[in-house]
Amino acid sequence: MASNGFASLTIAYSQFKDLPDKCDVLDLSYFERAIDWLMEHPKVASGGIGLVGLSMGGVLALAIASQIPNKIKAVVSISGPHFLIGCLLKCSTLSIQGFPIDQTVANNCSRYKHYVSTFKTIKETSKPGSPWIIPVEHISCPVLLVYGHDDKLNPEIKWMFEDVFQRMEKHGKGSLCRRLGFPGTGHFITPCYLPPSSRQYVKIYDEVWFLGGNTKDHAKASEIYWNESLEFLLKEIA
Repeated sequence: MASNGFASLTIAYSQFKDLPDKCDVLDLSYFERAIDWLMEHPKVASGGIGLVGLSMGGVLALAIASQIPNKIKAVVSISGPHFLIGCLLKCSTLSIQGFPIDQTVANNCSRYKHYVSTFKTIKETSKPGSPWIIPVEHISCPVLLVYGHDDKLNPEIKWMFEDVFQRMEKHGKGSLCRRLGFPGTGHFITPCYLPPSSRQYVKIYDEVWFLGGNTKDHAKASEIYWNESLEFLLKEIA
């Protein structure tokens, strides 16, 4: 982002220096302080900023935009749906309670398999008012949702992004939501020219997680996504 002229800031929230390895509780104010600092920087254009997040980062990007819409001008969520899992997000007016992780089940099988099954359970059990649903209908800026058709970590991502659109559409905001899906592509869609990977070692669980996708389609998707996201952000926040 910075090499393309954007004033950029990456916000760590776990597994970095004195931050916890696992997030049981997150506070929106932690992210908002960083956003306020960036907005007040003399080199940053006034009026708001854009958020870009991958996986859990995309989930948080949608959550932040839903709670402080006056500060956010655009959101790009890559493989990050509007469901919070396994942790609590404290906001100024409400708390978003993550979908509960059954520790008994999690301890008796791989964490990877448990997460895959959790996404399926969320699809089957979620209903209006479920406490783990991020209120994306409160978002007032354009949203770009990027996902892979071969996402093996979250096989329900296409349905989840359709639900994001429907929730925004019901509040007259459907035109703000755009979905960008790629065949043969898995969970981690990264900027172009980074080595694509269908697997990731998750240190805190000492497991290798299968993310899906094949090298050729992933590389093509990364190039298209990168150019599309830059064009989107330039239009909305530049």
